[in-house]
Amino acid sequence: KAGCFPDLRASEDVMLCLKIGETDQVWFVPSAKCYHIFRENLKSYFNNQIVLGKYIIVYRRMVYDKWYYKGLWPLALLPGFLIIKSARIKLRIVKARGEHFKKFFMSSHLFAAGLWYWAVGFVQGCFQKEE
Repeated sequence: KAGCFPDLRASEDVMLCLKIGETDQVWFVPSAKCYHIFRENLKSYFNNQIVLGKYIIVYRRMVYDKWYYKGLWPLALLPGFLIIKSARIKLRIVKARGEHFKKFFMSSHLFAAGLWYWAVGFVQGCFQKEE
């Protein structure tokens, strides 16, 4: 029903889940663990955040015909996007309860740094020419 993974460099799993969520329920399992190969240090983590930030705006421009994804609007709205992104993640952590909140609190400085690098990628994506 949802098709397949989009032809995109990053967040293809998230985009597929969003598409699945349009017709079926997607489950969040707090106890599930995901391990990514080659993301074992801060440099890899930050580089990945740049890629994710860049391709989220590239993808949204390809798929959604919304004024706030066009032109320079995303740059003007970036602080709001960051607030929404942070709030949604924090809400998921709070809903998951248990030890997740403590782990998130203990790593919040890394989360904040990652968010900064995500924003750098987002800005890069805003200036990427369409293919």
